[in-house]
Amino acid sequence: MLPSRAKIAAVLSLLILVLAGSPSLACQWTYFPLPGGFSYPPSMRAFASNDIWALRGIGQNEILWHWNGVAWGFGPVLEPPPNVQYSLGGMSGTSDHDLWVVGSSDVNGSLEPLAAHFDGANWTPISVPDPNANACSPSPDQLLAVQSFSSTDVIAIGLYCTMISGNAVFHLSAIHWNGIRWSVVGRVEYGRFDYQAQNGGPTIAATSSSDVWLVGRKTILHFDGAHWTHMTPGRILFSAIYENTPSDTWAVGSEQTTPMGGHVGTIVHWDGSTWSHVHVPLGSYGDSELLSVTGDGPSDAWAVGSYAVGPRQNRFLSVHWNGKRWLDAPSFDSHDGIYDIAAALNGGAVWAIGVRRTGQAVAAYHCPIQ
Repeated sequence: MLPSRAKIAAVLSLLILVLAGSPSLACQWTYFPLPGGFSYPPSMRAFASNDIWALRGIGQNEILWHWNGVAWGFGPVLEPPPNVQYSLGGMSGTSDHDLWVVGSSDVNGSLEPLAAHFDGANWTPISVPDPNANACSPSPDQLLAVQSFSSTDVIAIGLYCTMISGNAVFHLSAIHWNGIRWSVVGRVEYGRFDYQAQNGGPTIAATSSSDVWLVGRKTILHFDGAHWTHMTPGRILFSAIYENTPSDTWAVGSEQTTPMGGHVGTIVHWDGSTWSHVHVPLGSYGDSELLSVTGDGPSDAWAVGSYAVGPRQNRFLSVHWNGKRWLDAPSFDSHDGIYDIAAALNGGAVWAIGVRRTGQAVAAYHCPIQ
């Protein structure tokens, strides 16, 4: 006896599910306002479901927000000396008693690189070496991003200015923390690099201090512990990067789709030898961009961003990687637009933080995974 049409349809449906891989994880985004005012740019670290940290931007005393499992509040304060202003650009850490922030210290209009460590009780600014033999004056030097691997293994990327034949030349340098002091590592990379990525600042991803990725607006840089390599996979305006392993790295951003400037959110993947475009189901969203990416292993990654629904009216969106493909995940109607998004994944939830256009208020978005 031939099988019924219903049985054939059931078998085909099951086959499609198997070929497609597991469905995207379901979750519902909820919104939490954060105390205080404007923050730029955001950065997040999640250590536990009740221990989430977010960086609070430029020129603020309360430089960190903290989620305790119930509410967002201010974290430990790093007070600058009198007549000094700190500008912060990056945060990383291995736990809530081993946090680093980096940026610059402004003294009378001259910037010096800043690195400060929190041990669970106190902040300690730590001297940063200057690789310049002939520094510019006034100095624009600053640290852009930081990544921690352990209490004795931290990498930071600095932007420095050197006078060469009467001209100011900007360059990048990597510095390394060994648990006792910072030291310059590798060769300095000269040349133009627009470190102001689409998300407001450069983002860093790494599995070790000899395998570091840095994303700028149109370029991805790789540092192998000694040398920099430029990579430009297509005409993409990059926002963020996440590295799972040296052969499994994601970068997100947007690509222009129309002569009038329309963009669509874009994801590229590094397999250890080449970057390649990966299909993202954003065709129905119109003008969109992806601003942050995070993950937890080869079959669990999230990218978040926004799409336009009208003049200065955006909605928060998210997509999920299930090990086989990127799938549309729930969006959130943020009405007034959102930008400078950072994301973090921990245990049973993914978090995102961004700046709402109206009043430049900062908002956190929480999505518990079902």
